[in-house]
Amino acid sequence: MPAHLFTLAYGSDTVRAEALYLAWSALCWRAGPELVIHICTDAPAAYASVLDRVELRHLSPEELRSWQGPHGFRFRLKPMLVQDMARRHPSEKLLFLDADTYLLGAPEDVLARIGPGRAVMHAREDHLLIPGDRHMRNFSRRLSKLSFRGAPVDVNRWMWNSGAVGLDPSSFPLVDGWIAFVDEVWPRYRRWIVEQYGLAMLLQQAGELSACDDRIFHYWYQKDEYAAAIAREVELLRARPLAEILARVRERPVRVPFRERPPRRLPFWRKWRRSLFGER
Repeated sequence: MPAHLFTLAYGSDTVRAEALYLAWSALCWRAGPELVIHICTDAPAAYASVLDRVELRHLSPEELRSWQGPHGFRFRLKPMLVQDMARRHPSEKLLFLDADTYLLGAPEDVLARIGPGRAVMHAREDHLLIPGDRHMRNFSRRLSKLSFRGAPVDVNRWMWNSGAVGLDPSSFPLVDGWIAFVDEVWPRYRRWIVEQYGLAMLLQQAGELSACDDRIFHYWYQKDEYAAAIAREVELLRARPLAEILARVRERPVRVPFRERPPRRLPFWRKWRRSLFGER
């Protein structure tokens, strides 16, 4: 039975280049034609080089605006696209990837982790009740004061990164709840991570959730550096034969030197209290 790997690329040439590099990586690692690769985009012409190997879905400006909802929340596009794909392929596994990802191994390895009661997201992060930094502590505290579907939001869960979302058809009904969570919670607490926590919470409540960061590289951490490097690589390779492109992407994936995140600057009063009382 076929399965579907898909991404969303709109708005800028940088994102479109990222999605093309992602498609190349999926093609070079794909084990067979049973996996259908889709690029959902506002600019199908940008993907002419893979037209015979990738399914292109044109998203109009009106459709993109509609999917952002009445509050114009751009991260709502992801659950709306997943919902749309689930309706188009109701009996087949789905693997959504952010454009700023690429494959490090066979996508079929990730799809094998998906089944009834088993879903995939990119990587597990903090637990909301034992957050690792002040941003997550603030998120947990604020979220715990809100409700969803008439009950307090469940914060006794792990945060998961939604750069990858893999779902079995048995989990498709949860996508409606994901959208409902975004629509109910985000207007009251406008943090973009509301989107990914909503899905992570629902999937953990429903069954087993696994990571796939051993097969999918998500370069959100050094986004600007990777985006620039990938844009250069795409420009270098775009006109070459596809077989040559895929060989290079598999053998020499784009990497940039790892850079430690600089420590956050503290206001003077926090520095004073830390030195005096040892506060974090």
